[in-house]
Amino acid sequence: MTRHQLLVAAGVGLLLAVAGMSIVTSERLIDNGTTVYLELAPVDPRALMQGDFMALDYTVAREIQDELYELDTVSDGRGRVLLRVDERGVGEYAGLMAPDGRDVPAGHLAFAYDVRGGAVQLASNAWFFEEGSADVVEPAQYGEFRVAPDGRAILVAMRDAELNTLMELLPRW
Repeated sequence: MTRHQLLVAAGVGLLLAVAGMSIVTSERLIDNGTTVYLELAPVDPRALMQGDFMALDYTVAREIQDELYELDTVSDGRGRVLLRVDERGVGEYAGLMAPDGRDVPAGHLAFAYDVRGGAVQLASNAWFFEEGSADVVEPAQYGEFRVAPDGRAILVAMRDAELNTLMELLPRW
Protein backbone atom coordinates (compact mmCIF):
# COMPACT_ATOMS: atom_id res chain seq x y z
CA MET A 1 0.00 0.00 0.00
CA THR A 2 1.16 3.47 -0.78
CA ARG A 3 1.42 6.19 1.85
CA HIS A 4 -1.64 7.92 0.38
CA GLN A 5 -3.70 4.73 0.60
CA LEU A 6 -2.61 4.20 4.19
CA LEU A 7 -3.65 7.75 5.11
CA VAL A 8 -7.05 7.28 3.45
CA ALA A 9 -7.53 3.93 5.22
CA ALA A 10 -6.54 5.47 8.57
CA GLY A 11 -8.93 8.37 8.01
CA VAL A 12 -11.81 6.05 7.17
CA GLY A 13 -10.98 3.90 10.20
CA LEU A 14 -10.95 6.95 12.48
CA LEU A 15 -14.27 8.15 11.06
CA LEU A 16 -15.87 4.75 11.64
CA ALA A 17 -14.48 4.58 15.18
CA VAL A 18 -15.91 8.02 16.05
CA ALA A 19 -19.30 7.10 14.56
CA GLY A 20 -19.28 3.80 16.46
CA MET A 21 -18.48 5.51 19.76
CA SER A 22 -21.30 8.00 19.20
CA ILE A 23 -23.75 5.14 18.65
CA VAL A 24 -22.52 3.28 21.75
CA THR A 25 -22.79 6.46 23.86
CA SER A 26 -26.36 7.07 22.66
CA GLU A 27 -27.34 3.45 23.32
CA ARG A 28 -25.96 3.66 26.88
CA LEU A 29 -27.89 6.87 27.49
CA ILE A 30 -31.12 5.29 26.22
CA ASP A 31 -30.59 2.23 28.42
CA ASN A 32 -29.35 3.95 31.59
CA GLY A 33 -30.51 7.57 31.49
CA THR A 34 -33.07 9.04 33.86
CA THR A 35 -36.53 9.26 32.30
CA VAL A 36 -38.21 12.67 32.18
CA TYR A 37 -41.26 13.89 30.25
CA LEU A 38 -41.31 17.44 28.86
CA GLU A 39 -44.53 19.12 27.83
CA LEU A 40 -44.71 19.97 24.16
CA ALA A 41 -45.50 23.58 23.25
CA PRO A 42 -47.82 24.30 20.33
CA VAL A 43 -46.03 24.32 16.99
CA ASP A 44 -46.91 23.53 13.38
CA PRO A 45 -47.51 19.78 13.71
CA ARG A 46 -46.01 18.66 10.40
CA ALA A 47 -43.56 19.86 7.82
CA LEU A 48 -44.98 18.26 4.69
CA MET A 49 -42.12 19.42 2.47
CA GLN A 50 -39.70 17.28 4.51
CA GLY A 51 -41.75 14.10 4.67
CA ASP A 52 -43.53 12.68 7.69
CA PHE A 53 -42.04 14.82 10.38
CA MET A 54 -43.29 16.65 13.45
CA ALA A 55 -41.64 19.93 14.42
CA LEU A 56 -41.21 20.07 18.21
CA ASP A 57 -40.99 22.82 20.78
CA TYR A 58 -41.22 22.54 24.55
CA THR A 59 -42.73 24.68 27.29
CA VAL A 60 -39.42 24.46 29.17
CA ALA A 61 -37.48 25.77 26.15
CA ARG A 62 -39.76 28.80 25.98
CA GLU A 63 -39.30 29.44 29.71
CA ILE A 64 -35.51 29.22 29.36
CA GLN A 65 -35.60 31.63 26.43
CA ASP A 66 -37.83 34.08 28.36
CA GLU A 67 -35.42 34.10 31.31
CA LEU A 68 -32.36 34.52 29.09
CA TYR A 69 -34.00 37.51 27.40
CA GLU A 70 -35.08 38.93 30.76
CA LEU A 71 -31.49 38.65 32.03
CA ASP A 72 -30.22 40.01 28.69
CA THR A 73 -27.85 37.05 28.39
CA VAL A 74 -29.01 35.53 25.11
CA SER A 75 -26.01 34.38 23.10
CA ASP A 76 -25.25 31.28 21.10
CA GLY A 77 -23.81 28.54 23.26
CA ARG A 78 -24.70 25.83 25.70
CA GLY A 79 -26.14 25.77 29.16
CA ARG A 80 -28.04 23.67 31.64
CA VAL A 81 -31.40 24.19 33.25
CA LEU A 82 -32.71 22.76 36.48
CA LEU A 83 -35.95 20.79 36.14
CA ARG A 84 -38.23 19.95 39.06
CA VAL A 85 -39.53 16.42 38.43
CA ASP A 86 -42.96 15.50 39.77
CA GLU A 87 -44.17 12.06 40.88
CA ARG A 88 -45.19 11.17 37.30
CA GLY A 89 -41.74 12.05 35.95
CA VAL A 90 -42.83 15.31 34.29
CA GLY A 91 -40.09 17.95 34.31
CA GLU A 92 -40.96 21.58 35.01
CA TYR A 93 -38.71 24.62 34.73
CA ALA A 94 -36.98 25.44 38.05
CA GLY A 95 -34.30 27.90 36.88
CA LEU A 96 -31.04 28.23 35.01
CA MET A 97 -27.93 26.53 36.38
CA ALA A 98 -24.65 28.32 36.85
CA PRO A 99 -22.02 27.15 34.31
CA ASP A 100 -20.02 25.52 37.11
CA GLY A 101 -23.10 24.29 39.01
CA ARG A 102 -22.81 20.64 39.85
CA ASP A 103 -25.21 20.17 42.76
CA VAL A 104 -28.68 19.08 41.76
CA PRO A 105 -31.23 19.08 44.60
CA ALA A 106 -33.34 16.00 45.30
CA GLY A 107 -36.38 15.80 43.04
CA HIS A 108 -34.60 17.83 40.36
CA LEU A 109 -32.66 17.06 37.21
CA ALA A 110 -30.08 18.95 35.15
CA PHE A 111 -31.01 19.22 31.46
CA ALA A 112 -28.71 20.60 28.74
CA TYR A 113 -29.82 23.12 26.13
CA ASP A 114 -28.28 25.00 23.21
CA VAL A 115 -28.92 28.53 22.02
CA ARG A 116 -28.64 28.98 18.25
CA GLY A 117 -29.56 32.22 16.55
CA GLY A 118 -31.19 33.43 19.77
CA ALA A 119 -33.51 30.39 19.99
CA VAL A 120 -33.30 27.78 22.74
CA GLN A 121 -33.16 24.19 21.53
CA LEU A 122 -33.39 21.07 23.62
CA ALA A 123 -32.16 17.60 22.65
CA SER A 124 -34.43 17.33 19.62
CA ASN A 125 -36.62 19.73 17.70
CA ALA A 126 -38.07 17.14 15.33
CA TRP A 127 -39.69 13.71 15.35
CA PHE A 128 -39.65 11.68 12.14
CA PHE A 129 -42.22 8.94 11.78
CA GLU A 130 -43.35 6.30 9.35
CA GLU A 131 -45.27 7.57 6.35
CA GLY A 132 -49.01 7.45 6.93
CA SER A 133 -48.83 7.36 10.74
CA ALA A 134 -49.32 11.09 11.45
CA ASP A 135 -52.64 10.40 13.19
CA VAL A 136 -50.78 8.26 15.75
CA VAL A 137 -48.53 11.13 16.92
CA GLU A 138 -51.04 13.95 16.50
CA PRO A 139 -52.30 13.72 20.13
CA ALA A 140 -48.72 14.03 21.49
CA GLN A 141 -48.50 16.20 24.62
CA TYR A 142 -45.10 15.14 25.98
CA GLY A 143 -41.70 14.10 24.72
CA GLU A 144 -40.02 11.30 26.68
CA PHE A 145 -36.30 11.79 27.23
CA ARG A 146 -33.45 9.82 28.75
CA VAL A 147 -31.07 12.15 30.57
CA ALA A 148 -27.44 11.59 31.63
CA PRO A 149 -26.12 13.02 34.93
CA ASP A 150 -24.37 15.83 33.01
CA GLY A 151 -27.67 16.88 31.40
CA ARG A 152 -27.18 15.39 27.93
CA ALA A 153 -30.51 14.02 26.73
CA ILE A 154 -32.03 12.00 23.94
CA LEU A 155 -35.67 11.94 22.85
CA VAL A 156 -37.02 8.37 22.85
CA ALA A 157 -40.81 8.54 22.57
CA MET A 158 -43.92 10.66 22.13
CA ARG A 159 -46.55 10.48 24.89
CA ASP A 160 -50.17 11.63 25.18
CA ALA A 161 -51.69 13.72 28.01
CA GLU A 162 -51.88 10.64 30.28
CA LEU A 163 -48.26 9.70 29.41
CA ASN A 164 -49.34 6.71 27.32
CA THR A 165 -46.80 5.85 24.63
CA LEU A 166 -47.88 6.94 21.16
CA MET A 167 -44.69 6.13 19.27
CA GLU A 168 -41.17 5.06 20.30
CA LEU A 169 -37.83 5.16 18.58
CA LEU A 170 -37.42 2.71 15.76
CA PRO A 171 -36.36 -0.72 17.03
CA ARG A 172 -32.72 -0.83 18.03
CA TRP A 173 -30.31 -3.59 17.14
